[in-house]
Order: sequence, then structure tokens, then C-alpha cells
Amino acid sequence: MRIILIILLSTLFSSVLLFSQSETKSFYNNVNQGYNFLLNIPDEYKNSEQKTPLIVFLHGFSLSGSDLNRVKKYGVIDAILRTNINPHAFVLAPQCPRGEHWNPDKVLNVMKWIKANYNIDSSRIYVVGMSMGGYGTFDFVGKYPDEVTAAIALCGAGNEKYAANMAKVPLWIMHGLADRDVPASRSKGIENAIKKDGRLNYTRANYFPGLNHADMVHVFYMPVMYKWLFQFDRTEDSKMNINNYEITLEDFHKRPIDGSYGAFGKEINMNKDIKIDSLQNTFHAKKQIEKKEIKKSKNIYLVNQGDTLYAIAKRYNTSTAKICRLNRIDENSILQIGQKLIIK
Repeated sequence: MRIILIILLSTLFSSVLLFSQSETKSFYNNVNQGYNFLLNIPDEYKNSEQKTPLIVFLHGFSLSGSDLNRVKKYGVIDAILRTNINPHAFVLAPQCPRGEHWNPDKVLNVMKWIKANYNIDSSRIYVVGMSMGGYGTFDFVGKYPDEVTAAIALCGAGNEKYAANMAKVPLWIMHGLADRDVPASRSKGIENAIKKDGRLNYTRANYFPGLNHADMVHVFYMPVMYKWLFQFDRTEDSKMNINNYEITLEDFHKRPIDGSYGAFGKEINMNKDIKIDSLQNTFHAKKQIEKKEIKKSKNIYLVNQGDTLYAIAKRYNTSTAKICRLNRIDENSILQIGQKLIIK
């Protein structure tokens, strides 16, 4: 009898991530000083007044624009729609306009609108993002740590001035060591800043040999990602679970086609359907150049290895659209090492 009970409980736990019958709605111009957004509403919410968790998904550069259908190309909502993953939570997926980067204040305004219109469990709000969305995740957690229960930042970077605030939140950093678009050193810099001088923190980090920028998208299709997030509930005791669950290099090489892991195999051609968020890949340059200190004048920036338009714009507090306009280039232009860009 005891064995049967254990099996039943195990089955119930596993079902937390299975068999989604959710509804995805599009919202345009609903939030002043906010973003257009998709909202995935779990099926059980329609028949319950129980407070429900919220996952905020911040996309990368390639999904920016004004068409919310682009936000379904990869990430949490795609995992729900195209696989059997069901986190039993609201999923908020705002869309950043092309040429801009994530603004924590605007993300917060959208989140407040969701909380005002739906019965959200404020003790269980989770933020995840990749590439530009990884930048956005670091910045949002850093500026508004009291709004976040736990977060995952994939192949991103952030502002070290927020390190003390980021230390307060369970944060899982992941980055591929073969990333040619956003070097893993960017994530390591944030990790080191958070852990500086032995500061109390709830941060863990994994750096995966051989994985590139696009490979990190696989994490959204792993049930373990959601299990790790949902163990946190704002209590100090739950923060002690930071090292529970593992994602290994081997997990990234799995390609089942039954939907139990993610939308891979025959369902999705990763190289075709998942666009790398960076605008360029300077590691394919004929000559390898040692990384140098930024060379600049008042108005000119010299492109270095690993630079992207997004990263340059963020560094100089401007926009990719403005840089493109000043230099008469397209946002999809390939940057070259040594190329001179007018910044301001």
C-alpha cells in the first residue's frame, strides 16, 4: 500500500508540468509607460479563485518589434504551446520595440497591470530571460529585488551597481563558454560582483563548455527549470534551496521528439527556427584580435571582438536605432572588428 501511495504522489508531482490547456492573449497599448505583451492564462485559473504564480519571460533581440506573434518563436510560451510542459502559472511575455533595450520600469508597469487585473500570488513571481532578456533579467532583479521571488538569466550581462540587490534574490546564471556573441565573461563579471567580499547571496552559476549563444534556449524546454523556480516562495528557508536540481551539459545534447523535454528533433530545426539574438559574430573574422581596452573619442567607438549593437548602445545609454541612423546602417548589419561607429 505504501509503495502504491508513493507512486501516486510521484505521478501527481510530475503532472505539475504536463498537459497544458492554457489560453494565450495579446494585449496592445494597455499599459501606459509599458510594453505590448502576451499573457498565457492557465486553464485551471478559469475555474478557481486561488492565487496563481506568475512567470515573466524577457526575450532576446531577435524577437523585438511590434508583432506579438514573434514572441512565440521561442521561450516559455513556445514551450507551453508546442510541448507538454505546463507550469500551472500565468506567463507574461512583454515585447521590447526594435531598437530599444529592456527598461525595468516599463516591465514593472506591465507587471503591476497584470496584478491589478488577475489574482496573482505576489509571493511567487519569477523572471527569466535570454541574451538581451538576460540583460533585462539582471537589471530588473537588480532594480526591483522585492518584486522577484527567483530568477534565471541566460547568456546575458548586467550592471554591477545592482550587485547588492541581486544578492538578495535566488538567481541562477547560465552561460555557454563557446558563446561568440555575448562572452561568458559578462555573466562571470556579474557573479563575481554579487559575491564580492563574501557578501551573503543566493546566486549559483553554471558555465557549459562547448555551448554557444543559441544553445541556451534549450533551458526553457527543460522541466527542471520550472521545478527550480517554483521551490521558492519569498521565505528565507526556501532560499536555502538554491542548489537543488541540476542542469548538466548532457541535458543540452538530448533531442527527444515526444515533447517530454522540449520542441526538438523533427518538430523544430533549432538552427532555422531559433535566431541568434546577436547582430554579428566577429569570431569568424579572418584575423583573431586580442581583446583591447575600448578605444573612443567623444563621438567615435571602435568595434572590438564580441561587440554587438545592443551591447554598445546599452554601454553608452543610447539606442541601437540611433546608432544605426547616425552611421547609416541597418539593425541587421554585420559589425566588423575595427569598424568605427558614431555614438552621439
